[in-house]
Parts: sequence; C-alpha cells; structure tokens
Amino acid sequence: MPERYEKWLWLELIGFELNSPDLGVGAYLDRLGFKPTGLSLLIQSPNFIHMHGDGWEKRTLPPEYCSYGAHNANGERVRQDWTGAKLRQLLDELHRHGVEVCFTVFDLCILPEWLEAHPELFYIGRDGQRMDRIVCPWKRFADGSFYEDFFTEKLTEVMRDYGFDGFHAGDGFAHPRLAIFEGDFSDDMVGQFIGRSGIGISLGVFNPRRSSKAQTRRVTEWILSQHPLEWREFLAGRSADFWAKVARRLKSMGKWLIYNSAWTRDPFEAIYRYGIDYQALCKAGVDKYVVELAGPCLELENWGRQEPRTIYSRMASTLLLRGHVPEAKLVFLNGIRDFNEQYFILQHAPALYESEVLSQYNLFHLTGEGKWKRCQDGVLACLADALTAEEWKRINRIWDIGSGFDPETVYGSVLLCSGRHLYQQLATYIKHRRWYDYRLLTHLLSGGAPIHAVANVVDIEKLDQQLVILDPESWEDEELKRVASYRKRPVICLGYETRALPFRFDLTIRENRGANSLYCGILNCADQGLFKGMPWRRKAKTAAPPPAGGGDPSSWLDDLPVPESSTDFLRVCAGAIARLTRCPHIQCIPGDIKTEVLSSGGIHRLIIWNDRPHYERISVSTDRPVKSIAYAAGFIGCEILASENRFNVKLPPSGITIVDMIFQ
Repeated sequence: MPERYEKWLWLELIGFELNSPDLGVGAYLDRLGFKPTGLSLLIQSPNFIHMHGDGWEKRTLPPEYCSYGAHNANGERVRQDWTGAKLRQLLDELHRHGVEVCFTVFDLCILPEWLEAHPELFYIGRDGQRMDRIVCPWKRFADGSFYEDFFTEKLTEVMRDYGFDGFHAGDGFAHPRLAIFEGDFSDDMVGQFIGRSGIGISLGVFNPRRSSKAQTRRVTEWILSQHPLEWREFLAGRSADFWAKVARRLKSMGKWLIYNSAWTRDPFEAIYRYGIDYQALCKAGVDKYVVELAGPCLELENWGRQEPRTIYSRMASTLLLRGHVPEAKLVFLNGIRDFNEQYFILQHAPALYESEVLSQYNLFHLTGEGKWKRCQDGVLACLADALTAEEWKRINRIWDIGSGFDPETVYGSVLLCSGRHLYQQLATYIKHRRWYDYRLLTHLLSGGAPIHAVANVVDIEKLDQQLVILDPESWEDEELKRVASYRKRPVICLGYETRALPFRFDLTIRENRGANSLYCGILNCADQGLFKGMPWRRKAKTAAPPPAGGGDPSSWLDDLPVPESSTDFLRVCAGAIARLTRCPHIQCIPGDIKTEVLSSGGIHRLIIWNDRPHYERISVSTDRPVKSIAYAAGFIGCEILASENRFNVKLPPSGITIVDMIFQ
C-alpha cells in the first residue's frame, strides 16, 4: 500500500554493514516497517565530487565520506572502510528493493586534499581573512573559469558512475554557510557584483590590481552601506544561475534535485541573511525543498535565548514558505538523532520530537481548487541510522498520526499571502529595521492566535474565514483592492501606517503614536469592546529603530534587529484574533495553551499545545452533546470522561495532545 505522504531518510554509510552479502540493506529496510520514498546518503565532503575520476571503483573512501564528521561509531557498529565499488553495490541493492537514492555534500572538508590546490575558492571574510576548507561555490578558479562549470561536469560523472537517482544540495551549496554580511568579499566576488549590477565604483574604494585586507574592509563597508539590496539581488542571482546549470544537466539525465532551505529561514530572512531566493530557485529547477527546522534541538542545546519558542517560529516559517512557493514540494527535516553533532531528540525529549511532527503536519494551504492541503508533502528523517525496529515503529506512528487526518474545514484565521511583496519589504527593512512577516507571525502564534492556514490573495474569493494580513503597506494596490472587496468575515491587518490603504478600518489600535509604531486594524468588525480587558502597556514614546545597515548578527541562532516594540502589544493582537475566530462548537478555558480545530466527515479534531514544562489539565466545553471522544495523541489509550457538554483533557509537558470527537 503506497504511503499517503513522502517518507525520506537521511543517513551515512555507517548505517549499512560492509561485511554482509547485501551490505545490510535487507535488514535495514526490514527494521523500518515501511518503504521509504527515497534515501539520501550523507557523504559530507565535496571532495567526493572534486576528486572523482579514473580508478574510482578501487579507491578506499576517506573516513569523512563514510560517516558525518568522520565520527568513529554510531551505537550499532564502528565506521568501516568503504570503496567506490562497494558504494556502487549499495546503490544496486537499494534499487533492487525499489528505493531511489541521492547523496549530499556540504561545503567543508576535514581533509584538504584537492582544495589545498585551489585556495582561491575559499571564503574571504569582511576583515580580509581567508577561511580555509570552506568552499564558496559562486567563485572562479585562478584561470577565470567558473567553479560551477567544473562542479556540474564532475557531478555528472558521479551520478553516471554510481547510478544515483538525484542530488540533495546540502549546507554551503544550497545556501552560504556564512551570512552574506560576513563574506565572501573577495576580489572575485566584488568584481562579479560590479560587472553584473553595472554599479560604478571608484578606484579609491576597489582596485582589482591592488588586493589587500584593508581594501576588503573598505569595499565591504561600501557595499553594505551603499548597495545592500543590490548585493542581495546579485547573490540571489548567482545562486539561481548555479543551480539552473546543475538542474538542467540532471534533468537531461533523468535525475532530480532536492534542496535544503537556508538555515531554518523563512523567505524574507533567507534572502536578507543568505542571498537565497526560493522563488528564483524554483524557476531554476529545484524539485523539492527540505525545510530545515531544528526546533527541538535548539530548545535542548540552550545555545541562547530563543523567544518565542522555536516551535512557533518554525510554524511561521513553513506557512510563509508555502505561501511564497505554492507549487513546490516541501518535506520537513525531522531531527531524530545525530552521533556527530550529538543530539538524541527521540531519546532525550520525546515530547518535543512529537510536537515538531504534529505541528508541522497540521499546517495547511488553500489549493487552486479551493481545497485544504497540508503545507508539508512529507518528512525527512535526520539521521536515520542505528535505530531499532521499535524506535522506527514509534517514529512511523507519530508520522502517521500527524498526517492522518485530512480536514474539510480548518477553523481559525487564514494568513493571506501576497507572494510579490518580498523585495519591497526587504527595502523597507534595510532602511527602517521594522518588524517583518516572519517575526510578526511568530509572536502571533506564540500568543495563541489560531493561524494554521495560508492562502494567496488571488484565491480570496474561495475563502470564507477570517483573514490576517501582515505589512499590507508593502502590498500592491491591485492586491489590496481584492482585500477591500472581501466582506464575508473580519480582516485583521498588522503593520505600519506608512501610506494610505484603499479601505478604512472599522477598529484600530496602535502601540503608540509615530511612524515606527505598529498598529492593528480590523475590517468587517463592529465590536468596539474587542480589546477591552487585554493587558498591554502603552509606551510613552515610539521605540527608535536599530541603526540602518548595522548590527546584523553573523549567526543563524541570533535574531535580526527590530525596534523594541512591545511584545505585550502583539499578545493583545493575538488575543483579538483568537476572540474573533473561536470555533463555533468548541471552547477551551484560556491559559498558556494554543489550540487548532479541524473537521472532516463528522469528526472534530482538537489539537492543543502546552508550552509549560509540566503536565497541564484543561477544561473544554462544547455547544452540543458529545457522542464519542478519544485521544489521538498525547495519552492514547486513556479514557476521557465527558459530561454532556464538557470534558477535561491532560497535556504532556512541552507537548501536544490531540482529541477526536463526534457530536450527537
């Protein structure tokens, strides 16, 4: 029986047994209990491509090809010494079982080998320092030829000789390892930027014949202060050009391309921080995105302040990514265990593991046919080696629970997406450092706003729900006129009053007065008491924005700077959205919980988030008697005692409970 959603596996060669006649493939697939959609081998080193050539079958593969980071063991076996011929045999065995196989490399190497002969490909940071062993794929060799042409030819040889079905673009190739305000600022990249953009530059700022660290620092400051938007457009174009070449070659061979999203970033931060334009990459030929999340890992690692919880920022990122690339295939990277990076999510934090799966699988988008479809088309297990049959049974059960209910109705508000305002929002942020869609949506979700679906403004007439619009000032007039004609339900807008909109709000509140002040405006709502009783401290004056062009963080772990707008104000906005969109049949006593309600075929599914690190109990009331009720996640097998119109449920610490009910 075919799987309803795609199930991908990401693992290393250490996950297979070199001394077994079938290299352990049969035993591995038996433990899974399901047939995977595909498998990606994490080879890690780009030298696997660089150094491929004659005699590849007999060559012993270096340790970093055989396990991520060349780690010695994975709890099941010690790393083994594979050869090219054995790797080809592994692919043949997997193909015999009907499993398609791709492979992944990153941009960094443990062993210099090929790279030490090409130091011109290494990153040059903003201070002029060279970063050894990290490849910048957009650069040129010393002879002036582009690395991407060499890469495409060598990748073609690897795909043909080993028989891979596709290529999985990993970190450093799918997107830069460094934030773009940290590098690469080599003479090569600066020269490409000037040539491509047509922007003039004085010899006093940049003279390609006089390379120095001082010049690198000088030209970096010039680019980031004078042409920050053009720099991002240039890098986005270089990345799209690179992958267009690769995709054309792969498709000519009958192969496919999947692609890691940029360091857990939504469309806005992907292009602002890393110069990655997801729409441009779709046009270039990317078949599928692996949506990086890392939410549970970040909560456990405690690498720094993560507020709101990453579960909500990753939900926001997925909704915005789906709205941005509605036709792309998305599979989310589900962190399970990693022996190199040493995180064991399933073992050490099962509630966080389940929460990631259940949250991601219960985000929806409106199709062109007016139906609700999951934002995620599947899942990628990371990493998928050394897991027992019982662990796979548990993993697969959670995957199936998350994807097992297809709603006819998604109650709550729908995030209305423009899809065309990204560069306008980028320009505004560069100049004013205002809050943008991703940050606003994260705080709304964390504050309890039931926004679990996204739709494009072109499909507005197919909707019959309350709508949420973020930063409408960056939308085009034609799109806003569509919003003005929508009268079915309330429309909540959150943004900055920087220009006139083609409609007048029935209700408006402002954080304070001033151009850098957030407002919340509502159409089609006459409830003047909506905001009464909500805690919110109005500031005495408008918070000043951070300095334009400065203070950008180098790490993907750190937030971009925005004005110190009151999170209390955003909680008020979230509370108003929740009050306006209560499910007509189910009411939860408010608290630190967030809820989502779906319905299909007479079944109502209630999904409840618990942010607290201890058990919670909540009371749920309904407007009609309940005929049957049962846990679908959280406390499966436990009985829920219900009176006619009320019942109590228990929530796991930092976890999710799902309850299915049928009304009389």
